[in-house]
Formats: sequence, C-alpha cells, structure tokens
Amino acid sequence: MFDKGTIQIAKVAGIPIRLHWSFLLIFVWVGYNAWIENMPWQGFLFLQFYVLILFLCVVLHEYGHALTARRFGNKTRDILLTPIGGIARLESFSEKPIQELLIAIAGPAVNFAIVILIGIYLFTIGGYSFSNMGMFFSPEFWKYNNDFLPLILKSNLILGLFNFIPAFPMDGGRIFRALLSFRWPRLKSTMIAARLGQMCAIGFLIYAVSEGHWMLCLVGFFIFITAGSELKQAKWESVLDKYTAAEVMDRNINKIQIQDSMQVPMDQASKGIETNYLVYQGDFFAGVLPYNRIVFCIKNDLGNQPVHKIMSTHWNQTNIHDSLKTIFHQMQTSGINLVPVVDEGKVVGVLEDNQIKRFVELKLNPEI
Repeated sequence: MFDKGTIQIAKVAGIPIRLHWSFLLIFVWVGYNAWIENMPWQGFLFLQFYVLILFLCVVLHEYGHALTARRFGNKTRDILLTPIGGIARLESFSEKPIQELLIAIAGPAVNFAIVILIGIYLFTIGGYSFSNMGMFFSPEFWKYNNDFLPLILKSNLILGLFNFIPAFPMDGGRIFRALLSFRWPRLKSTMIAARLGQMCAIGFLIYAVSEGHWMLCLVGFFIFITAGSELKQAKWESVLDKYTAAEVMDRNINKIQIQDSMQVPMDQASKGIETNYLVYQGDFFAGVLPYNRIVFCIKNDLGNQPVHKIMSTHWNQTNIHDSLKTIFHQMQTSGINLVPVVDEGKVVGVLEDNQIKRFVELKLNPEI
C-alpha cells in the first residue's frame, strides 16, 4: 500500500527511516484544525512540534520491534512513517511463537517505558506526588492541562494501549496469533487472528464514520486490507513449505553462449516469447540472462552487444531439495527472479518467480 513515493530521511542502527509523501498531510490537517479553532501562531507551532515529537515516539516504538527481531535473526528492510503511524517492514518473520510474541510486545513496551520515564521525571521535579499520580488517568486533567510532557505521557500511554487491541496485523493481533500458535498451526492461527482483525476494523470504521473520526477510519481501512493480505501470504507459505525445487523447476533449460550477441534472445522476445536464459561458456555455467534485461536491450537497441556484457553474474544458486519457501524468500530479498537449480554440483533446472507464483495459485485455486 505504501511502496511508492517514499524518501529516506535517516539511517539509525543500520535501519533506514523512510517517509511516505502522505505523511506531510498530517501537518496540513493539524494546521487546518488550528486555523478553524482560531489558535494564535504559538498554538499552531506547539501542535506542529507535538506531532514531530509524537512521531519520534512512533519511530522508537518501531525500533523496539526491529531491534528485537534482529536478535532473532530477522532483518528489517526499513521503518516507514505514514499518516496513520509507523511500519517496521521486516524482511522475514519469525515463525516461532515465543519469538513473534516478544517482537510484537517490544513496540508497546517502548511506549510504556517512555511513560514511566516521563512520570519519574515529573515526580522528581515536584508538583506531582504518589497521592495524585492517579490524575494522569483523569479525563479532566488531560482536558485542561496543556503541559507538554504530560501530553506526551498521555499520548504514549494511548499508543501502547491501542496497540494491544487484538486487531491483526496490529501488535495486539500479532500477540494473539503468537498465543494461538502455541496450540494450533500457523495458518489456522493466522486465519483466526486475521478474521478477528477484520471484525475489529469494521467496528473501527462504523465508530469512525458515526463520530467523524476520519483518522480512525483510515486505520480501520488499513487494518482490514492488511489483515486479508497477511492471511493470503500465510496461505501461500503453507503451500511453499510443502514442495521443493525438484517438484516445480523447469528441466527444459534455455541456454545461450556467453559470446553470442543479444540479437538472438531479442528476436525471440520480439515474437512475444518471454524467456529467461542460463548463460554458458562452453559446458560451464557462467550466469543468468533474465527476460527484463532482454527487454531493456530491445528498448535501447543493443542487439550488437555480446551476452556477457548484459547478463547477470549474481544469482542465488539453489539445491534441488530446497523448499520453495526458502527459494521464494531469497528471490524477494535479492530482487533476482531467476535461479539455477543444482544437483550434485550440476545445473539440472531453473526456477522463475512467476513460475512459483502460478504454481501456488493453482494449488490454492485448482478450478483456475
């Protein structure tokens, strides 16, 4: 949903922080509300600064997920900031229930840690005592007290508690799935968590429309769509886990020699034949020539170029007994959609990402 229109604004602990263009709309929305409330310019600047600090807390929340995931060997592609919050986009998810549970809890735990630290500070500087600490939970306090730190304390408390709602794929939903996974298979656990998440999303949408909370409406829409997407991914993984490269690979290898000109594969592509090639130097495997590189040569009239200048020497060689799940994940993380399959050191077949996708779709929808 948010893959396009982003810009990297920082990189901390090796993890890029990216900003989606729509994030800027929240400042417009806050400014508009300040204008219709006839706030002075000081109030306008206060609200804008509050949004910046609040999203800094959101970034820290996402780093809670990302750094905990790293401890379990799961890398984070980036942290993306959107108008409805932050997303730590992991390259892989741990399928061990205890690890998923700890990763999911880590985000809200950061918010609660911020609450505790601010609370200790406010108590230390005076004006707050154990006898009146309960005022932090009083609606009247938050309505009339405009102190900045108490406002940030309240916001982190709300963020932490809101994320515990079992609306998959929110943190609470992932915690719920992790707990279910201690008893049931991951697919069944995901199905239950996703359906509950979509029910929560519908509840959010109904409440948001009736009360005019349009930001919550966006959150509900996002949860509903993403829950369905994650359920589909879980179904895919359940199929990918059952099969190996040997059962799906194409044994009819399209070969081309390293010294040939690009005109040969370009002529085939011009006839509408979408073909990836394995490149050889004599009888020795030398690289891959993906179809998208052939199309690039057609667009730029590079038919006179030798294959060795266009081919890729970077590929993920896979074993005939590797699971499709492992292979497909390597394709997604490396961006290489064509892999040679080897058996006892010899290339015996080839696998493409579209080939795997068609195979899974046929398994999930045999009537196609």
